[in-house]
Amino acid sequence: QTPLTPRPNPAHSRPVEAMSDIDAIAMACQDCKCDFKPMRFKRRALGDYDVHIEMKYCGVCHSDLHLARNDLGGQKYPCVPGHELAGV
Repeated sequence: QTPLTPRPNPAHSRPVEAMSDIDAIAMACQDCKCDFKPMRFKRRALGDYDVHIEMKYCGVCHSDLHLARNDLGGQKYPCVPGHELAGV
């Protein structure tokens, strides 16, 4: 392995299939009106090369809003835009 090769996290001693899904909440819009509301969902269990981050804040920029409003076409809903993340 080189220093840049990801290494399994020793904290994950159980196989991935034995780990449970993660409860999550996000601000989502159900259609192109961009009426954001909290949405609960499950994320898959962490794998050996995954990192768990507790999200605290997320920015939404104008390009995210264009995506949510379906300005580019083909958007699927619910939509959870945002890519400027801050967490621990």
